[in-house]
Amino acid sequence: MSGSTNPTTIFMDSNKNVTAVFEEDASQYTLSVTPQGQGSVTLDPAGGTYDDGTTVQLTATASPDWHFVRWEGDLSGSTNPTTILMDSNKNVTAIFEEDASQYTLSVIPQGQGSVILDPTGGTYDDGTTVQLTATASPDWHFARWEGDLSGSTNPTTILMNSNKNVTAVFEEGISQYTLSVTPQGQGSVTLDPAGGTYDDGTTVQLTATASPDWHFVRWEGDLSGSINPTMILMDSNKSVTAVFDIDDLCHAIRTIPEYIEGLPVPITIDVTPEATVVVYAVEDTPPLGWVVSNINEGGTRDDVNKKVKWGPFFDNTPRTLTYDITAPVGASGCYSLSGLASFDGVDQSVCGNTEICILHVTWDFDPNTYIAESPVSVCLDVDPEASVMVYAVEDSPPFGWTVTDINEGGTWDDVNKKVKWGPYFDSNPRTLCYNATPPAGETGEKIFTGTASFDGVDEPVERTITDCAEIIADFDNDCDVDFDDLAILVGNWLESY
Repeated sequence: MSGSTNPTTIFMDSNKNVTAVFEEDASQYTLSVTPQGQGSVTLDPAGGTYDDGTTVQLTATASPDWHFVRWEGDLSGSTNPTTILMDSNKNVTAIFEEDASQYTLSVIPQGQGSVILDPTGGTYDDGTTVQLTATASPDWHFARWEGDLSGSTNPTTILMNSNKNVTAVFEEGISQYTLSVTPQGQGSVTLDPAGGTYDDGTTVQLTATASPDWHFVRWEGDLSGSINPTMILMDSNKSVTAVFDIDDLCHAIRTIPEYIEGLPVPITIDVTPEATVVVYAVEDTPPLGWVVSNINEGGTRDDVNKKVKWGPFFDNTPRTLTYDITAPVGASGCYSLSGLASFDGVDQSVCGNTEICILHVTWDFDPNTYIAESPVSVCLDVDPEASVMVYAVEDSPPFGWTVTDINEGGTWDDVNKKVKWGPYFDSNPRTLCYNATPPAGETGEKIFTGTASFDGVDEPVERTITDCAEIIADFDNDCDVDFDDLAILVGNWLESY
């Protein structure tokens, strides 16, 4: 007989042999799931014990303020829901993690002013860095931070790793800054206006006057270069050193010609020892990164100390020592040279020219003097070298002047009081212009300060403009006597008759 009917019957009409076939039940396996953190796992089909070959779906559900991260054990990855094949006992861990903590930043202005947060909002994930920028109302100034911030840096940043409370303290009146000037050597410095303490935005003229038999060499600290007199803008506390040197010790004088793009710059040092000198030597330090060549009089290049060296010469013969320097690609701005001459073991600085300037920005004002409440056209002609990949320009007008009509996509940075252009990702020449209008009652010499950055190398752009002095017959107040003034004069004469 055959089949699986049970019970069944058989008709006995002869001897019969029957085999009843029995088979072992299918294997079963257990699936153990453990949540780590706060959450749960649903199994489909449910139960936890399954026949061999069963596919089970696992769905992880996180508790509030938690999230599912990954599977571990006999499952891996972060797919959710996912499946597992039951071909043996299995152990799975579902990993849950707590959502990132959030903290609040409370900022209270004290006085008249406001604070901008970046990013905005006031509630932030743990570890977020927030920038705070304080902006004072007219006739007020930002003084300092208090609470969970301190100091007066503005803008500044704070790390959100807990709830934070910050007070921005504003004080009435314009900020005042101190100008400290120290003479080095024998000489003095006159400040105009005098005093040493100035309102924010004040332009101060410094005039260095050397004592007899001394000469002014250069400015150091918050001023550089050797222009005398010069100007400084008081937008923070400033410290300046005026360096003077003795006339009769200057027996080595350096001469630097004007830079010509693409050509080496010849450096000349005229050495005139005194008649009593037995031995002397000279060294000069060119700007870092410039290539030195054509050293005369047996001089050598000290590559370790980056110096050009001559001597010792065992005589007191005057010599003209020369070498060439070539600017690196992309050089921009002003570069300093320094040197020493040693006469019978007594060192003295090499005098004369100390800077070489590579300038790619020229400027002009129209008109070239100003009248209060009348706009002045300010233009910067920028001519980068052909190798420049990217450049940007910014310019700061005198404090209190109003800026309008910025060209070439430039913008006004009201926090830092600057006009900004770029970045331009090319080396194309551009004429960058804007209008600057002085406030009512503005007089005297004012300073514009700017910076052009070529492939990250900054070139300063500083210039001054003075108010229009009273001119007889300047009837239209344009600082010029022209046909328009003649027409006004004739018109006034006709009206009088």
